[in-house]
Amino acid sequence: MQRLGSIIALIFVGLACSSNLTQEMNQARDLIYNKEYVAADTVLRHVVRRAENDQGDKKADAAHAEALYQLGLLGGTFLRNYSQAAQDLAALIRRFPQNKRAADATLLLADLREHHLNSRDESMQLRHDFLAQFPKHPKAPEVHLEIIRNYLRLENYEQARAEAANMAQHFKGHALAPEAKFLEATAYAMEGRHTEAVAILNEIREKPANAEIGALAAFEAGNSYLALSEYQMAKEAFMEALSAHPNPLLVRSKLSRTSQRLEHSGQVLHTMPDMTRPKTQHHTETKKVRVKQPSAHTRKDISTEAVETAIDTAAGHQADLNTHSDHVLDALSATTP
Repeated sequence: MQRLGSIIALIFVGLACSSNLTQEMNQARDLIYNKEYVAADTVLRHVVRRAENDQGDKKADAAHAEALYQLGLLGGTFLRNYSQAAQDLAALIRRFPQNKRAADATLLLADLREHHLNSRDESMQLRHDFLAQFPKHPKAPEVHLEIIRNYLRLENYEQARAEAANMAQHFKGHALAPEAKFLEATAYAMEGRHTEAVAILNEIREKPANAEIGALAAFEAGNSYLALSEYQMAKEAFMEALSAHPNPLLVRSKLSRTSQRLEHSGQVLHTMPDMTRPKTQHHTETKKVRVKQPSAHTRKDISTEAVETAIDTAAGHQADLNTHSDHVLDALSATTP
């Protein structure tokens, strides 16, 4: 009978502890809502200390994991104590790998490592760990895209293409799969392999998953055609991109420069008959660009848009002599739904 009383007493103590932890978590949430972040941090650390004394209790462990996650959020956002936030998140991942917060904690820690703690390698490893441990997580495709982008930033183009191919196969049919294909083409373009880039980009253009990805593919195809001196093909690609590209001013600028390059190349063809005409040029367009001294009316026809005439020719030529830095930046920032 005495033993039974002891057991009942322990149960009530456990319930009281769980109740107190719940109250403290609610208190911390209220403090965060009221932007009293330092006070919330203090309460959450008290929850962690109390929960550590009740290891093995499901409710205590749940409160412990949630408190560590909230501490990671506080430190990584409002308090900007990034090192401490990283420690809290790492503790959650290590001690509670099966907790529902472990996946989010892994991604948050990866962001902290990359953007605030100058540990890109550790950040990449965390994202790979996330895909291995949570392959069916709703954020898995987005994480895979970020891995590809990071390899592009590191100029590891071969690995970027390998990851893109892996994602396209693993998440076949997913809404983000076309973006993996787009980044694969970007990797070829950034490496200067524009023929391979154009082949992939044209596949996307033929059957775009949506208007925006089709426009982005057309724009990057235009940049690669420029690098290959296929000015007519570049012009057509930029015109195609104009309707749905998120940065139409950039497309118009490129279109103007390309029209000027096309006109210039026609004058060169006229004075150097031994050069072969690009196969991709249309007959009507060729007649325009081969005129040595076009009239004012002809010049107006050559320009695709009135806005093109406002672009300075010299500035256009100088911008087109770059190594595709502008389209690389667009490619790296595209892709997020």
